[in-house]
Amino acid sequence: MKKPIAALAALVIAAGASVYAVFSVKDQKDKDDRKAAEKAADNILFNFDSKSVTKASFKCADGDYTAEYINDEWVLTSGGDFLLDQDYVTNVCTYVGKLKADMSFDNDKDKYAAYGLDDPCVIELFSGENSYRLNVGGISPTSEYYYITLDDRDRVYAVDSIYGSLLKTRRELLFNKYLVPFNDFSFAEIKVSKNGKTVYDLVRDPEKDTWSLPAEYSSLSLSQTSVDPLVTVLTRVRTTADGIRETHPSDLSVYGLDKPEFTADITAVDGTTRTLLINPDYDKENGYSSVYTKETDQVMLFPTIDLTLIKKTPFDFITKNITNAEYTDIAELEYTSGETKAKFTADTSAGKGTLNGTEFSLADSTVKLAFQNLVASLGSENIKAVDIDASPSLDEPLLTAVFKKTNGSELTYQLTDAGNGLCYVFINGKYTGALVNADVVSGKNSAAYFYDEFLIAAKMK
Repeated sequence: MKKPIAALAALVIAAGASVYAVFSVKDQKDKDDRKAAEKAADNILFNFDSKSVTKASFKCADGDYTAEYINDEWVLTSGGDFLLDQDYVTNVCTYVGKLKADMSFDNDKDKYAAYGLDDPCVIELFSGENSYRLNVGGISPTSEYYYITLDDRDRVYAVDSIYGSLLKTRRELLFNKYLVPFNDFSFAEIKVSKNGKTVYDLVRDPEKDTWSLPAEYSSLSLSQTSVDPLVTVLTRVRTTADGIRETHPSDLSVYGLDKPEFTADITAVDGTTRTLLINPDYDKENGYSSVYTKETDQVMLFPTIDLTLIKKTPFDFITKNITNAEYTDIAELEYTSGETKAKFTADTSAGKGTLNGTEFSLADSTVKLAFQNLVASLGSENIKAVDIDASPSLDEPLLTAVFKKTNGSELTYQLTDAGNGLCYVFINGKYTGALVNADVVSGKNSAAYFYDEFLIAAKMK
């Protein structure tokens, strides 16, 4: 009888030990969970609505700055006279509002120098009656973290370097980094000069939202969509913090800007101006141009590849393919080139026509196509270059085409030799400033070629 009692007692003791072990494990887990929760909560440094911030102060190694949100933009109210980087100040507010640390350490002030907290950058954000302040130290030896302290907590926190590098404020980060402070619809004029001579001058009518070149280009058609890429790039070109150079420079020759190759004068519809001096040769090896902005008295570096405004000419903005006359518009066509003198009449609705008095049928699809090709070769321009400074003579035209249209209007298209395989274009006796390839006069796919093709199709050759 003693053995069963002893066994029962052993089971009771074992069960008790097991229950105790379970409760001990659970109690330890609860303690660990509480510690983990407390640690996680402690690593949440701030949690507030960043959009409610109306003022931000920055105490940096290179100065103290205050920014205030006025009329929907951040304005520097103390510390300097430069424009603020709107995105940067907004991002600081956003990141601080939800800032979390990855880990924390004992607040050992003997290590502050190692943490870069002996002379930290101080950021303080103001929202109504509340303020949020943090001290940003240096980067960790592994470059993974920045060290941060809060005035009301006795810990040192390690924040991911992605956020820490943004919070380690300096003047260059605060500085507006855009080439021009305009949006896509605020431009009134873009004028670019090279070595003192105007390359192009684009003027915008804000009411019609249309662009134009000066009067000397009036014979050329400007392609409105060709200006859009220039404007798009201009409003988005920006440098980095490392590209910020001198404010109020005493010697522009250091940047090759005392006698710059390019000057850009840009005006907004509200009268705001930006006068840019540009040296694309400043750092050719790394692809950077130096730019001085007269209004802000500031030198910055920009990627040369982004400065498309200095790579444009009027040729980039004109319509390259122009139709002067359509097949269905033609009542009469006189074509003269070399020994060829041809006078056509056409009645496209009736499907007939004449060449030097000889009738042909436009009802014949082969003849019709040949005549269409001839009219297209004479009635269209594929502009290859622009030269408004030239003064060509019309004494010896290589080709003349006179179009008398069904609406009663008349247009004369003529070409003269410009050399280098090009021809000057004249419309109604006036030089247009355009040049086309000389192969439109003779050779494969020229007017002469299509004239011969027509003669063959009409059985006149």
